[in-house]
Amino acid sequence: IKSGKKYAILLCASSILLVGDLTYWFFRNNFSKDLRVTFFHVGHGDSCFVELPGGKRMMIDWADTGDFTIVPFLLRNKVMRIDYGIITHPQMDHWGGIRNVMKQIDIRELWIAPIRGDSHYEKFIKEAEDMGIKVLRLKGGDTMLINGVEVKVLNPLQTKCFSPVKNSHDYNNCSIAIRMRYGKRSILFGADIEYDAQLRIIRSFKDLKSDVLKVPHHGYPSGFNRDFLMKVNPSVAIISNSEEVTSRYKDVLSFYKNMGSDLIITGREGAVFVRTDGEFLEYSTFKKPLRRIVDFLSLSCEYYN
Repeated sequence: IKSGKKYAILLCASSILLVGDLTYWFFRNNFSKDLRVTFFHVGHGDSCFVELPGGKRMMIDWADTGDFTIVPFLLRNKVMRIDYGIITHPQMDHWGGIRNVMKQIDIRELWIAPIRGDSHYEKFIKEAEDMGIKVLRLKGGDTMLINGVEVKVLNPLQTKCFSPVKNSHDYNNCSIAIRMRYGKRSILFGADIEYDAQLRIIRSFKDLKSDVLKVPHHGYPSGFNRDFLMKVNPSVAIISNSEEVTSRYKDVLSFYKNMGSDLIITGREGAVFVRTDGEFLEYSTFKKPLRRIVDFLSLSCEYYN
């Protein structure tokens, strides 16, 4: 009898914990008023998971090196649906992992650049359309408003992005760059845009100031444009690459530091987590504690816990 009571108590406690866990994730995934972004540590590659207010979810890029990172993270966070999946451009370190995600998670819409990729990429896009996934080809100037978050497409802008490209520089300069604005806060996702694309962007858009910048082209010098960075003027700059590779480009790293940006390299500090309610913005990494950026009397300050 005693063992039966212990079993009943254990079963009851387990049920309460399960219900509590499911309730937490239900409200977190459907009723949160925050904008949250997770920048995955995927080596040389890009992948960001965006949780929009009101339960909408977006994934920006799907690194082919993220098989053991992306899907486990999504399943652990009870994510079974992605409303907007973005492939910034058809290079494997940006789209190669999407098939593995699609095996377990439903994707409603796919946003892609207008450029054509290789036969494997074009076959995948055709398969996605045949599965009933809505495929949209984005261009610079397109703007969407999703539950209070303005999603503005900054790139591609050049006309040759709408015809077959010739080399990797064309792919990079035709990749989708996005700026999200929520209340007073902005996050800019730089994809792989290089110097030329950045130059076109600063000529086409007046307001680029962003609290957080996903550094273009993994921190390589080809993705460095001084005028573009001065316009963006990020408080936090995130490089998705290994520390070994990034450390070779000391001039690039020094520029960000001299600007006063908190420079984060995913290969050194792990995944990066950003959260904002449109007023305050908090960020942390797998290895570093929470930090907060606030504006008070037009002065930008940082608080460290």
